Amino acid sequence: MPYLDFLRGLLGLLVFLSIAWAISENRPAIHYRAIVGGLIAQILIALFLTEVPAVVDALGGIAHGVDNLQRSAESGAMFVFGYLGGGNQPFLKTNPQASTFIFALQVIPAVLLVSALAALLWHWGPLRWIVRSSAWLFGKMFGVSGPVGVSTSACIFLGMIESPLLVRPLLP
Repeated sequence: MPYLDFLRGLLGLLVFLSIAWAISENRPAIHYRAIVGGLIAQILIALFLTEVPAVVDALGGIAHGVDNLQRSAESGAMFVFGYLGGGNQPFLKTNPQASTFIFALQVIPAVLLVSALAALLWHWGPLRWIVRSSAWLFGKMFGVSGPVGVSTSACIFLGMIESPLLVRPLLP
């Protein structure tokens, strides 16, 4: 039965590609080489990330580090904001179904922590090197320009809001 999951995923991929092709306004301009190259690259990366034991162990370590960051952000929010940040409530809850989750005080601290960490890694250089290397790889694989490659590769690590800010120095 594991083949059924694979076939379901393959069918979903074909459906999405068919929908994209069907609603395209300029079908002759579609670069099939880039699409096939991207699909092959995704399959190879997925196999590399899930089947190589050393990589699986490294990703497990990274996931453990991210968990620690999340717990640190939660602890910091509880320390600063008390029960509003997710700590123990100093009073009895009359409605147990009511949510005590406050987005601004429980999620935003984690977002700020990740943003600060990304800024530090960019300033120190490792994130900059990874983004430039992946931009070069995207340029070679898909024939995209430098700014497009930088923005796309930065989206992987930073997010859709921050990544265009990295392209600004590359534009005239």
